[in-house]
Amino acid sequence: MRIYKNIPKRILSLCLVFAIGISMGVLSDHFVSENSRFQTFTEKLFRSEVCSNTLTLHYTLAHPEKKGIRKPEITLGTALSDPAKTTSLCQEYEKELKSFAYSRLSEENRLTCDMLLLYFHTRASLGKNYILDEPLGPSLGIQAQLPVLLAEYAFYTKEDISDYLKLLSTVRPYFQSIIKLEKQKSQSGLFMSDTTLDRILKQCHSFVANPDSNYMDDIFAQKLKAFSNPAFSSEDQKKLCTYHHKLILTEVIPAYQELADSLESLRGTGKSSRGLAFFEGGREYYLYLLQSQTGTYVPVGQIEKRLSAQLLSDYREISSLLKQNSSLINRLNQCSGELTLTPTQMLEKLPELMKKDFPELKDFKGRTLITTDGTTLLGADDKAGIAEILTAVEEIIREDIPHSDIWIGFTPDEEVGRGADLFNLDYFKADYAYTVDGDYEGEIAYENFNAAAASFKIKGVNVHPGSAKDIMVNAAAVACEIQSLLPEAETPEHTEGREGFFSLMHMSGEIAHAELSYIIRDHDRKRFEERKALLTSIADQMNKKYHADTVSLTVTDSYYNMLEVMKDHMYVIEIANEAIKTVGIPLVSTPVRGGTDGARLSYMGLPCPNLGTGGYGFHGPYEHITVEGMEHAVKIIKEIVKHPVEK
Repeated sequence: MRIYKNIPKRILSLCLVFAIGISMGVLSDHFVSENSRFQTFTEKLFRSEVCSNTLTLHYTLAHPEKKGIRKPEITLGTALSDPAKTTSLCQEYEKELKSFAYSRLSEENRLTCDMLLLYFHTRASLGKNYILDEPLGPSLGIQAQLPVLLAEYAFYTKEDISDYLKLLSTVRPYFQSIIKLEKQKSQSGLFMSDTTLDRILKQCHSFVANPDSNYMDDIFAQKLKAFSNPAFSSEDQKKLCTYHHKLILTEVIPAYQELADSLESLRGTGKSSRGLAFFEGGREYYLYLLQSQTGTYVPVGQIEKRLSAQLLSDYREISSLLKQNSSLINRLNQCSGELTLTPTQMLEKLPELMKKDFPELKDFKGRTLITTDGTTLLGADDKAGIAEILTAVEEIIREDIPHSDIWIGFTPDEEVGRGADLFNLDYFKADYAYTVDGDYEGEIAYENFNAAAASFKIKGVNVHPGSAKDIMVNAAAVACEIQSLLPEAETPEHTEGREGFFSLMHMSGEIAHAELSYIIRDHDRKRFEERKALLTSIADQMNKKYHADTVSLTVTDSYYNMLEVMKDHMYVIEIANEAIKTVGIPLVSTPVRGGTDGARLSYMGLPCPNLGTGGYGFHGPYEHITVEGMEHAVKIIKEIVKHPVEK
């Protein structure tokens, strides 16, 4: 994305990170003065960058006025730049950076100074090759990214809605600046290849194909509906949707059509169809991109050697895994058909796979879905629970709902069973509580796994393999042997309901040393203790087979099944049941195949079952939740508050 006016986007991240990096402690006046001057300079850079266009400002600061920034003119910026002016500006920044007394800067500010000097020097080196910069592209070009950026434009205030609508009217002038740039490239013989052009045109034509049912209209309507401002009437929403549709028809779609027509007229004017490297200055431009976008300044040849070494290492590791488990080849062959699918076929197959993995999605048609981008975990767990609690509190106060004393707490490190370690029940005066950390909306869970962590540390004996007979003890092989002694079917991938398991979470090893890390889970307390005893017997078996100190085992209990406590406090469950019924959604109560801080708190003396957040697919890259599901959770919390029961 290149919507910025003159100084590229990397400065933004640098300034965001380092503009607040001064540690003031006990410092000399000179030290403080120089660091203060440096901070003023970085803040100036930050303001310049963040105010370059409306999208940058909005995506960076929800409330710029709190930073003393007045909103500039609504604009997407321009794709055109004056290379001489840009080079001069970078040189001025270099000069100013070099004017600081480097030795008087804090360690953080010296690092910032070094990075900024390197950046501005690199940017100034671009010179005449600036014209090779390309805002369009077959996959990540601005023609594809802009609708996404506009669709995700958050509405915090009514002014944000107004700014967004004004922004739609700036699409045409921004695209016109791209057209001018492409004409300049064409005149220099630097226009894109026909293949690239065809892919970009296809995207443009797709966007304008159905003007009366553009997806941006649907997204805008959904965002308006979710905009929580009581003064914002349904009639206002209807008028705004009509106006939005008009802007799409009269501003955005014509801008895309004009861009497509102009690009088509330039077809075939490039001197090379083989990519940037074959243009004059292309290799230098690639080097600039490498340095400016990655921050890597090592020679290209060295990077190639590193990549080759990494590929070789990966190949060896794959070969080792296949030798240990030849069935992996069969599993790979079973998937080989999917590897040959075209992108279009993959997209066609995706809904089928989604229905299989996430069957609940079919019931969410018309809802607003919240996910990560698919590259990280925890798209809901447990940010959703925190948001629901805080929203419920806001509404309880705003609606003046009568209530008894309400105590609210947030626990860290729940995923490793340590969230309640420092929870002070002498201070937290509640008679009962609920964690908002479950899955399905309408869920009340009061039965969970007993849980423990187990770690095997294996000490091997390493000698030359040529003389290893009856001497060598291969720790990595012992680790494999330990894993083979556990019940094959008692793993997470083979169990459900109340069935327990052993789960190998991590393994590492070589001849001299190896480690295995497990989590142990079971709803039944007796079976839970038997599982821990089995690990102990395996450790003893290994020490008898090899040497007495070959294997050491550490088992640490994490939490226990809260049912043992909750069976004496079922009134807490009944309160939640009635609240869920009042909200009008199906009641769900299933044994939790995991843990929750509620279990720890229950055993500490605070009965604490678990309410559902409305999330699904937990602990995976496709974890998701709906806004409507979260709203149900908020309503349930409010209903519980309305009907307290004394202990």
